[in-house]
Amino acid sequence: MQEPLRRSVSRLRICPHCKFRDARGDQCDGCGKLLDAVELVEPNCHLCQKTLKVKQSKHILLDLDKLTGEVERNFDAVTSAEDSQWSANAIAIVKSWLKKGLEKRCITRDLKWGTPVPLAEFACKVVYVWFDAPIVYLSMTKALLGDEGMEKWWKTPDEVDLAHSKRATAVVNRDKRRLASQRNRSEIVVKIIQYSFLRNVLFDMEIVCEDDDELFR
Repeated sequence: MQEPLRRSVSRLRICPHCKFRDARGDQCDGCGKLLDAVELVEPNCHLCQKTLKVKQSKHILLDLDKLTGEVERNFDAVTSAEDSQWSANAIAIVKSWLKKGLEKRCITRDLKWGTPVPLAEFACKVVYVWFDAPIVYLSMTKALLGDEGMEKWWKTPDEVDLAHSKRATAVVNRDKRRLASQRNRSEIVVKIIQYSFLRNVLFDMEIVCEDDDELFR
């Protein structure tokens, strides 16, 4: 596949779908569509402003499309539970993604920093941070509680009291919601099938402030 230049392609890059002028190389925060960097109109590097050159590079993709059924069954189970706290916004968004079907996502990058891919064929690549990030929930638990504590925390959901409510909840901002809901669940299905799912995911819209014509999220 083409080398994903995604997050270094940032400002004043026009989304080909909605014409949003701050689209990024992996998704558009204007319309929420997933993108490939080469789809952007007049894409330039955010750091040096030079026009990007497309080159071929071999990467690893996560076949989320093969996990649609498993993700949908889990989603239906947690959102239909009596103690569910999923927001209406979260439910509507995830339903729309599942109806369309989950898409394959690239999980590696050609970067000099990051977690190295432990495969000889991909020795010069690193794991994409958004794929790597959900594993932090497990590693932090293990660092704090050890192997036995981590096993109890993640494999016995009925015995674990999170915030005195016996449910795990994630509050996710708008630009992270697709990865939190799809990839986090799908990754757990693939890597650690016996571990607990997050019970609740609460999506928020963007919280922004303006200062000297600059917009911050």
